[in-house]
Amino acid sequence: MAASNNTNLAHQQPAIYWDSVTSTSFVGGKLHVKQLVIATSPASCQLLRHCCPAQQAAGVVMLPEQAQGPGIILPSPADKVCFMYLVNDQTGQPSQPNALNQQNGSSSIDKSVFQLTLSASAAAKQRDCSLLVFCQVPLQPDRAISWIRGLLTVVEAQHVLVLASLPAFSYRGPDDPSEEALHYVVQTAAAKQQSKDKHQIPSLPSGSLITGLAAAAIQHAEVRRQGATALIGVEARPAPDLASLTQLAQYTEQVLKTHGSAFMQGDSLLKAAKHAEKTMSSAATNSFMYV
Repeated sequence: MAASNNTNLAHQQPAIYWDSVTSTSFVGGKLHVKQLVIATSPASCQLLRHCCPAQQAAGVVMLPEQAQGPGIILPSPADKVCFMYLVNDQTGQPSQPNALNQQNGSSSIDKSVFQLTLSASAAAKQRDCSLLVFCQVPLQPDRAISWIRGLLTVVEAQHVLVLASLPAFSYRGPDDPSEEALHYVVQTAAAKQQSKDKHQIPSLPSGSLITGLAAAAIQHAEVRRQGATALIGVEARPAPDLASLTQLAQYTEQVLKTHGSAFMQGDSLLKAAKHAEKTMSSAATNSFMYV
């Protein structure tokens, strides 16, 4: 019986809730953005957090069983949800005020005033914005396909970028991840065509196995001939050092620029990498941290 329940859960799409302002930007039942950036590792979550200004969440992605929980979600490390933020595609600034969270200065998210994505309608597109998704807890690989499918049912992006990590024991390349920072890309055919000769990020060596959201996003986009890139960092230690975070920042900037986005660039990248390294070192933990 338990195995049957797990199988059913693996095929269920996530529950996605938006705040009242974001939901008005839907067109044809979808939020249209330039970039969809999904951070799935502690390093990428911390880096994006420090690159983009603090703001209230535009929405949350929850597993079906979590959506039956309490009505108020208070941001904390205990929340097993993925928070989403809308930023201007060129400046990284919040794309719009969050009316929901400006009420009475509250920072909580009340599901009673959220609108389900499938029923949301809108008057304006968000073509000049990017949607950042922070996955602060690991997702089981067998649930990644339905998670990605559910999100991309309601988000239309010109390009999808997944920032992920790969354990050193799953790496099959010639270099030593304990000696140097290593990041690689996996791209769909459409993304390769778009980025030809525009960045110098090496491809993931053959034989290296990626799973989870990175693999699911590439698979989903490839079948639909859409542009998607997975930027994979090889993890050889509990917390990444400054060199690894700096390389992650620079490569993320290159991929985004390749696809016409500029919200991560310049001196802010190095500063963000330093802040992220300090935060992760002081945490002294392998767990995913609230962003």
